[in-house]
Amino acid sequence: MDIVAFGRAFLGITMAFHIFFALFGVGIPLLVSLAELIGIVRKDGDFTRMAQRWTFAMAAFFVAGAISGTVLAVVFAVLLPPFMAIVSRVVILPFYIETFAFFIEAIFLGIYAYTWDRFKGKWTHWLASLPIVVASCASAFFITTVNAWMSAPQGFSTDAGGAITGVDQWAAMWNAAVPTRTGHSILSYYATTAFVFAALAAFRFVRKGWKDKNASHRRHYEKMLVFSIIAAFVFSLAVVATGDDSARYIAQHEPEKFAAAEDVVRTGSDEPFVFGGPVAVPGALSFLVGGSEATVVEGLNAFDPATWPPLGIHYLFDVMIAIGVLMLAVPAAFLIFRFVPRLRAKHGAFSKAMSWPIVITGAASVVAVEAGWMFTEIGRQPYTINGFLLTQNAFTNSHAAIAYAVAFPVFYAALAIATITVVAGYYRRNEIV
Repeated sequence: MDIVAFGRAFLGITMAFHIFFALFGVGIPLLVSLAELIGIVRKDGDFTRMAQRWTFAMAAFFVAGAISGTVLAVVFAVLLPPFMAIVSRVVILPFYIETFAFFIEAIFLGIYAYTWDRFKGKWTHWLASLPIVVASCASAFFITTVNAWMSAPQGFSTDAGGAITGVDQWAAMWNAAVPTRTGHSILSYYATTAFVFAALAAFRFVRKGWKDKNASHRRHYEKMLVFSIIAAFVFSLAVVATGDDSARYIAQHEPEKFAAAEDVVRTGSDEPFVFGGPVAVPGALSFLVGGSEATVVEGLNAFDPATWPPLGIHYLFDVMIAIGVLMLAVPAAFLIFRFVPRLRAKHGAFSKAMSWPIVITGAASVVAVEAGWMFTEIGRQPYTINGFLLTQNAFTNSHAAIAYAVAFPVFYAALAIATITVVAGYYRRNEIV
């Protein structure tokens, strides 16, 4: 049995499940807070009802995320003890800070969920949502700084024997990859959550059509769809912008990864941008990297093949780009059909023809987040800590630990099924009427 291969497989599956919980745990609080704010400002009960209904999902994903995060810590301790020994020395500070963010979120989530209509002023209840939004974002931020450090390790030195010395926890946490990695990740969680909410509303129009006899029911979902699509579009624009910055960072600091991602075989200028294999735009990649077609882009031939990441990450990169385009095009089309009077009368933004692409994009946006994290982790190979700790040296050498690790993905699958079942069941029993 190849311990590293099995360990990576189990770790990858558990991470994929945890990201699913984490992205909604970060994204839902912001949408809940925005919906309640709009309801207060516009005196619109539909938005207030949205916030109330979404609070259940917010609480459910918070609980699931807390459970999955706790178990994930055990997974790392069991499967990656050499790696965790280094992390505990160099970059444990973000975990401590994240713990405080977690407790703040838990305290105010309880206050927020159980105090609807308990305060004299509506603003007081809304203010209770702000610590949840900030704390959930902070949790994601500080955990992601550790992942960023794995790509850009700093804040320590080593002696002649390879032992770690001169640790600076603050320098490790504020590493060079933090701005692009954290910003792109958190914004993608917001965009994806908004798209999933839009997809849920759009699916209602797929099932029942635009001209539902229940006017209040239809009005609620129309507002939900418009609100979610606008949020998704705004955040998707930000995701594209931060994704561009992230690609430039990778080109400068992780050139092997960039060469594999962009399928650049030989170093040179006037490098084309290649998408999916057959589609190539001459000179575009050099221009995107350095603002000029004369910019030299390092190819795989400039590096030792032993340090190349798996070349298949090119397709993960293409998946992110393709879905990113979809996440801009679909909401743009919806907003045109919704707000241009002539097109609105002729086509209808809430028609089945427009609703199906929104449903598909909602599912695709989750795939994009998962593909992004797969790209990040696989693209850092053959290292777990870039340039410092090889993956083959990061895993346990215990066959027993690997054998029992199959319990982790099974547990996560059960948790995902239970969470989705509970949330879906709640909304089926409490349908808008």
